[in-house]
Amino acid sequence: MINNLLIIEDEEDTVGILKRLLSANHFAKNIHVLRNGKEGVDYFEALAADKNGTAPELVLLDIYMPEMTGWDFLDWFTYRYKNDFPNTSVCMITVSDDPQYQQRASRYSCVVELIQKPLSRQHLSYLRNFQIHRKRLY
Repeated sequence: MINNLLIIEDEEDTVGILKRLLSANHFAKNIHVLRNGKEGVDYFEALAADKNGTAPELVLLDIYMPEMTGWDFLDWFTYRYKNDFPNTSVCMITVSDDPQYQQRASRYSCVVELIQKPLSRQHLSYLRNFQIHRKRLY
């Protein structure tokens, strides 16, 4: 089970579906939800300032959101905090099936997967196994 999960997603319905899926599959102990990339920036800024704060192990990141997109958030996170939060992985989620998104996402070392919505139990199983394997490496 993942201890801390951060969801950055602007669609209320999607957040509700995700929470039910995550809960039914005992995926994460703590789930925090933000509505756009700007809130994600503020969240990590606060974590960096609070040396006792606990970073999420995984971020489920929507691509298209108001104020700041997932791509913009990733650019910021990679530039500013990737080294400060090396154990934070990102899974991008999108409704689009544009193959260029996969190529673009692969440029970010913190991105472990790009998944087309809706997420499934199989997606969660993959992400859980990835996180378990990653913990063993550190």
